Amino acid sequence: AGSGVLFVCAAGNVASDNDSTPFYPAGYPVDNIIAVAASDQMDRLSWFSNFGTQSVDVAAPGIRIYSLYTSRRVIRHSDFDDSLMTGWTTGGYPDSWTIVDPPYANDSPALATNAGGDYADLSDMWVRSAAVDLSEVSAATLDFKMVGVSQSNADKLLIEISDDAVTWATCPLLAGGTVLESGISGTVPYWMPVRADLGSLDGKPQAYIRLRFVTDAMESESGFYIDNLSLTAAASDEAYSFMQGTS
Repeated sequence: AGSGVLFVCAAGNVASDNDSTPFYPAGYPVDNIIAVAASDQMDRLSWFSNFGTQSVDVAAPGIRIYSLYTSRRVIRHSDFDDSLMTGWTTGGYPDSWTIVDPPYANDSPALATNAGGDYADLSDMWVRSAAVDLSEVSAATLDFKMVGVSQSNADKLLIEISDDAVTWATCPLLAGGTVLESGISGTVPYWMPVRADLGSLDGKPQAYIRLRFVTDAMESESGFYIDNLSLTAAASDEAYSFMQGTS
């Protein structure tokens, strides 16, 4: 506030009331932010749009917007349907990574932090991809879906990246519309989409991705299930598509 700059911000796309659960940066209580919801062709609030009597200011068309977008190509995909961890290596303590049929609605096996019961205390285990050549790649991302439960704010799933399999950096995650800087923990009651920006690996002749699960000694839960891991990058061709969103 007071900067002389007007900020126009997306209200968010998870059908949430920003008055009670703020979505940032649109939710900051300052006078120079305009929070914008999405409307449909009938000038009604879009089904996915966040809203808020006090925190959302205006709406703009946000459904079936014919727009230029960058198409993407799949570099590597793992759905674990063959119940094998082809292209992945596990390690750490207690190295309980496995592939199971999850006790949630799903049509195929999934990668799991543990086979059954509760995961171990003081776990620090990982599953790592084989080296991937990203030397000719731009805007690399990792997408997957996950469900399950861990001790909130303590036992976490992290996505880490490296160009030498020795030094690792933790990636911020976009999980169900929320940016998480230090991993995912707590209850994920439905299959939630997660995205990690791997842009710092663009141009690297060898790149590694690993999922790391870390727990403390206080409390154990049933753990997480992960499926449909897809490493993609921007394709060279341009395309148009109908798109939607508050942004």
